[in-house]
Amino acid sequence: MKKSLLALLLVVGLSVGGAFAQEQAGQPNKYDGNITYRNVVVYKVFDHKDVVIVMYAKHGKDMGQVMIPKSWMYENPRKLTYRELPKGLNPYMSVVEKDGEFHKVVLNLPPVRSPDSTWTVAKPYTDIGDAASAETLELDY
Repeated sequence: MKKSLLALLLVVGLSVGGAFAQEQAGQPNKYDGNITYRNVVVYKVFDHKDVVIVMYAKHGKDMGQVMIPKSWMYENPRKLTYRELPKGLNPYMSVVEKDGEFHKVVLNLPPVRSPDSTWTVAKPYTDIGDAASAETLELDY
């Protein structure tokens, strides 16, 4: 009796699951392989008037630096967003590409800017060159 009831439940479950799979198979997936992302560990973030300077981990033991224009936060669609880092995770940066080209960057950082935090303030005379007017982001992984 128990075996036949279990077999009946299994058949019903498989048929219902197959019906849902057929229903969703006809709808296009808006992320159908066009969007990819890479996460890199963030060591330090320097807050400057015009840019955010991020020190990040490269492959192996190397460290990279990238300057991200703050103006990207105000563009539509945004190219720069911040996300509050959940407790227990190390800061990281997600670089999102759409169709193989830069789309946006997400900085996952602690919200509190304390002295022992990832955040710090860049010196006002830091040479940022033309980084504040950059249109794309290129990281050396």
